[in-house]
Amino acid sequence: MFDILKDTEIVEGIVGAIAFGLIIWYFRSYLKWSRVKSAGFIFPIVWIVRKVGVNVYNFIKNSKGLSIETVKATKF
Repeated sequence: MFDILKDTEIVEGIVGAIAFGLIIWYFRSYLKWSRVKSAGFIFPIVWIVRKVGVNVYNFIKNSKGLSIETVKATKF
């Protein structure tokens, strides 16, 4: 048996998807930036938000004992 996705990877994916959607909307709709101009800013901002989100999740997990389940493979 092995882990397919660990709980921190699941949280990182969820936080990253939400951050990507919000940041794309902000740069494209609110600031009216072109795709090329906004592409250079979106990746590092989403990366930072993902890492902060995982650190917040780990803090909550360690201090409050709240966590989500790791996805595991049973048999192949």
